[in-house]
Amino acid sequence: MDGGSAKGAVDRETDVAGRADDGCAGDVDDRVDGGFASGDRAPNVADRAHAGCRGDARAPDVADRANVECAVDARAPAAHDRATPVVARAARPGAAGPAEALAAALGTTVVASRPVSGGSINVARRVDLADGRRAFLKFNTGAEAPMFAAEAAGLAWLADANALCVPRVVAVGGPFDEPLGARGGRLRSDGDRAHRFVESSVPLLALEWIEPGPRSRSFDADFGRGLALLHRAGAPSFGLDHDNVLATLSQDNTPDPTWPEFYAQRRLEPLLRRAIDRSLAPPGWSRRFARLFDRLPTLCGPPEPPARLHGDLWSGNVHATSEGDPCVLDPAVYGGHREIDLAMLQLFGAPSSTFFDAYDATYALASGRQERVPLWQLYPLLAHVCLFGGAYVSGVEDALRRVGA
Repeated sequence: MDGGSAKGAVDRETDVAGRADDGCAGDVDDRVDGGFASGDRAPNVADRAHAGCRGDARAPDVADRANVECAVDARAPAAHDRATPVVARAARPGAAGPAEALAAALGTTVVASRPVSGGSINVARRVDLADGRRAFLKFNTGAEAPMFAAEAAGLAWLADANALCVPRVVAVGGPFDEPLGARGGRLRSDGDRAHRFVESSVPLLALEWIEPGPRSRSFDADFGRGLALLHRAGAPSFGLDHDNVLATLSQDNTPDPTWPEFYAQRRLEPLLRRAIDRSLAPPGWSRRFARLFDRLPTLCGPPEPPARLHGDLWSGNVHATSEGDPCVLDPAVYGGHREIDLAMLQLFGAPSSTFFDAYDATYALASGRQERVPLWQLYPLLAHVCLFGGAYVSGVEDALRRVGA
């Protein structure tokens, strides 16, 4: 669930009108749904609001995928189909536009800036600079400034594990005073991952440009091992030192001492309240989730240490580099139960057995993992109810039934 990928673009001219922030990877009919086992059946379009970036499955309707942003050309939807339109906001007087502000901060100028198709949350562009560098730039005039700063911090945190390819942050910017705002978290800017803060008229994030390529024969195994190593790198607590967002939804990362407490209080309960308060979900869910919360210490399985989670690991946020290696994008990071990421991968697709075998060989999974999948999928399903409404109510109902709530 996200609004922006650093994946490379197909080099053919785009029709700029109507295309600055919509589309998906590759030609519309040439996508893999998540790119795992080639024989896996693609999920039904109605079942995958944001699954459809690399596959032979037909792309979902744009109204069903508010967050697909793969940096490649694709046919753009009509503006009225965008689930989360960009809302204009007055710029700070004297602040530069996004591409120009980025170039100025890097001591160069813009040679070319072309739209990159992607999801409907952010505007995405490929920026070619006079010094030969190329960057992926996304920005959003309606976003709160800390949103991209938090994403940049999350990318740096994942990269610190040296487990999987993660796009390097080039710059983060906007009309803000504190990079992350509340609760004291601050963006790292040191060593090999140093980047610049940019004063811009709108919030922006610039990442290294990653050229795409076909997935290697060892892609699934490499991804399984890499994700296991990422999770094993761990986290200081269940939570994080700053809040961030899942798609456009605020994500409260205030640490809690145990995973069942964190999962109930910081993940499920806020989205449950939001869905009911906005009449997107039946009021009876309050009683069902209350019963679920009482049983979480048992349902969550054996105790696990906090894992370093990607946090939004649906198949569209897993891409291949030009060398065919796995690369993960668009995180919503925090310390949590590692099965969360695995269950998210299974929500709109199915990783191959090769992936799971490689993961388990690297960092053995506890027994009962598959039975816990619907429990962990409640969080992204609730998020989809909050973002898209009633179409996902049945998914939550089914998950609740499967966990006995």
